[in-house]
Amino acid sequence: MTPPHIALITPGFPADEGDTPCIPALQDYVIELRRQFPDTRLHVVTQRYPDRRGSYHWHGIPVDPIGARHTRASRAAATWYSLARAARRHGAFTAVHSFWPGECGRLGRLWARATGVRHVLTLMGQEVRAASRALRILGRQGTRVVAVSGYQDAVLRSVWHRGADCVIPWGVGTMPSPRARREFDVVALASLTSVKAPERFVRVVAQIAAVRPDLRACWIGEGVLRDEAEALSIQCGLGERLCFLGGLDRQQALAVLGRAHVLLHSAEYESFCMALVEARALGVATVSRRVGVAGDAGWEGPAAAIVDAEPAMVDAVLRLLAAPPPAPQHDYPIEKTAKAYHALYTD
Repeated sequence: MTPPHIALITPGFPADEGDTPCIPALQDYVIELRRQFPDTRLHVVTQRYPDRRGSYHWHGIPVDPIGARHTRASRAAATWYSLARAARRHGAFTAVHSFWPGECGRLGRLWARATGVRHVLTLMGQEVRAASRALRILGRQGTRVVAVSGYQDAVLRSVWHRGADCVIPWGVGTMPSPRARREFDVVALASLTSVKAPERFVRVVAQIAAVRPDLRACWIGEGVLRDEAEALSIQCGLGERLCFLGGLDRQQALAVLGRAHVLLHSAEYESFCMALVEARALGVATVSRRVGVAGDAGWEGPAAAIVDAEPAMVDAVLRLLAAPPPAPQHDYPIEKTAKAYHALYTD
């Protein structure tokens, strides 16, 4: 039997092996897929990031960056050329896997239809929240649509009145051991953008600090709202009790997260939220809205609170800070994610 040859089409991919903040879930998945199924060949075409010329290899996998400066039509042509060249040199693709609908999903479906191979499409972000043209791919013959959480699938059904073909959660691999000493009481791990609602995080931390003056909190991540969030922190009188650590690489971010007692996730929406899963695997309690994986059955428990209103967030964090840190829970193994996708490629 010919080993599978899979084309991955994505808007972004790590520029090099040190670019760990770029779509960590996708990085972990690709590495685990190669580990479990070493005969499976992969070829990545990344549409916008990194915006540079010239193919390169990432952990031995060939990557063709198209470049954001191209027009949509020229990116499509360049993608087609990249796939055709890889198929000619290394054998025909047996499946194409697109991440996000829209441009990547459309290109993946076109290639799959033209060559008669299967097409897998993973829904990744906020696209399921609106009735966009990109989601007309739902139900199209030859495309298997994957949701990354039951919550995301439920949102999809409420908007489009039909769901994904299957749900495959992202997973995490081996995590560092949690620290016995928790240096931070409250931590956030997210980009500083409007959908992550950093202003809500700052207000909640300020109310907690009024009860616990010795509170230590931090936000891990960079984004366009950093100045506004820092200004609000000063306005709330938090001073050094809340620090903004900026963008850290993956291992640094996990090291800080593992030294925290509670992850407070203030986002308005998540399709999955890897930070919640990483926190659970590190023995960190979580407080979040009912978004992403926190909206799935079985998430809520003694160390995982789901609340919407800010006063309830304050109460939940204070309750969890008064309790011992929970034991690590590995409910989302990356091995299971890789097996599920490999079955879609080959069965």
